Amino acid sequence: MLSNSRIQPVSWMPAMGIQARFLLGLGLCLLADYLFFGHRAEIGFSLFIVAVAFAIMLLGGHRVSPRLAWITMLTVIIGVVPSVLQWDFLSGLIAILALAMCTLIMNRRVNAFDLKMVKTLLIFLRRWPLGFIKDMFTLSRVKRRKRPLSNYAKLAFTWFLPLTLFPIFLYLFSSSNPVIEQWLLSINLGKVFEKLNMARIVFWSITFALVWPFLRVKFRKKLKKKKATELSVKTPEQETVQAYRSVMDEIFGYKAVVRSLVLFNGLFALQTVLDAFYLWGSQELPAGTTYANYAHKGVYTLIIAALLAAIFVLFASRSGASTAKSKLVKVLLLAWTIQTALLVASCLARLGNYVGVYSMTYLRLYALIWVILVLIGVLSIIAKLALGRNNSWLVRVNMLAVAGILYTLSLTNTAALIANYNVTYADNSKFDHWYLIKLGPQAIPAIDAKMKSELERGVAANNSDLLELWSSRRSMARTVKRNADDWRLWSLRNQLLLNYLQENEVPTRPQSPTKPQAPIQRETPAKLQTPASDSRTRYREDPGL
Repeated sequence: MLSNSRIQPVSWMPAMGIQARFLLGLGLCLLADYLFFGHRAEIGFSLFIVAVAFAIMLLGGHRVSPRLAWITMLTVIIGVVPSVLQWDFLSGLIAILALAMCTLIMNRRVNAFDLKMVKTLLIFLRRWPLGFIKDMFTLSRVKRRKRPLSNYAKLAFTWFLPLTLFPIFLYLFSSSNPVIEQWLLSINLGKVFEKLNMARIVFWSITFALVWPFLRVKFRKKLKKKKATELSVKTPEQETVQAYRSVMDEIFGYKAVVRSLVLFNGLFALQTVLDAFYLWGSQELPAGTTYANYAHKGVYTLIIAALLAAIFVLFASRSGASTAKSKLVKVLLLAWTIQTALLVASCLARLGNYVGVYSMTYLRLYALIWVILVLIGVLSIIAKLALGRNNSWLVRVNMLAVAGILYTLSLTNTAALIANYNVTYADNSKFDHWYLIKLGPQAIPAIDAKMKSELERGVAANNSDLLELWSSRRSMARTVKRNADDWRLWSLRNQLLLNYLQENEVPTRPQSPTKPQAPIQRETPAKLQTPASDSRTRYREDPGL
């Protein structure tokens, strides 16, 4: 909760005007030019986010207390940590969201961790790309109303004295100091103008437009006016919401909800029993149906069914509804939600069996994470019904779960995780060597382990897969060492990989095959029906996801 800081904030920084914001924006553009223009930045992105956050704290320090300033600093540090490990889309998104939160906290727009915070964050992010253009239009209209000639004249007078005396003092110092004179003579304005090309101008313009909304947050008055009009007169939006609520009360009435829950509980119970017999047990499937099809085709459809069930529970148990006070409805909802949790657990088991047989991929990893998130959501609904909490509590719990899992994923080296899992647990007869190479340089330690295990297993040294692994490993290692010369490409994971490469030399080159090997012909399953056996052999007929 941040609500206490909104009352009488302690000013620990002086207020800064529009000129200071403009100069800070230009300084950030100069830093972005040094970090990004013509370079592929890794650590530079994190440095730039920290610099923008520091500028935001300078501009908003007069609005908040030192306690909120520390909270803001901690928010930025937590958001930047994943991009320091390795820059990618997820870590970059987390850093930008942390920067947006920093802006809203320093402008006293965030008071608590609730739905209003999400709404404010979405409003800011929606305004972000076009914020600079809107401000320029607003500023031009204000200037026309306030006689711009007088304002420009005041601005000229304020800069007349410093711009006049500064060259004079510089000339006097250069005349008396040979060092300053050499510095001035070494300045080549021609090189400066050579670097001023159209690409750099466009880069500076885009950078300034993206940075400006963080330096000038301007939508508080608009929200206050909108709130005042809502209190005085009912807007068409309010009338639409009222009509929507009345329709929902009719659709989700007591009788409709009870009848639906009775039918849904019976249907879900049937699905749960079938899973108990065929997925968890050893019962034979009907003719023409395989265990692979039974498991594979049910994953996504069952997840959709679980999501629809969760949405129905939210509407049926919403605050103020006639069904929210009924004990019968509460018992039926709780029973149905528990069955939904069993359904999601079944989906998790199906995906786990596929990963165990056909190895791990990015898609299967993300599918597992998505199923885990759905399972957490269903379990939180069970807790909501059992504890009698409202939907706001449910949203906060799920927001924390999503944020925690995504943040943990951003800290995880997914390429190395997938590679190590496949090398350790994947079946050698179905091992995908090309996908291991496709995972990139972070898979080099796993590639070394795979080559070592293959040779220890008795695979011939002239095997084409081993040669492909060795060649790709050598190429990726050269790329990593070459990128180490540019500090902008530094990241903690790249540094750890470089340390590994320095301690582990390139393995001995396998012998080239004397004769080209014929492609291996894999046998096609002779029949669709598979005998009942353990959970791993049931899914070998279809690679699934």
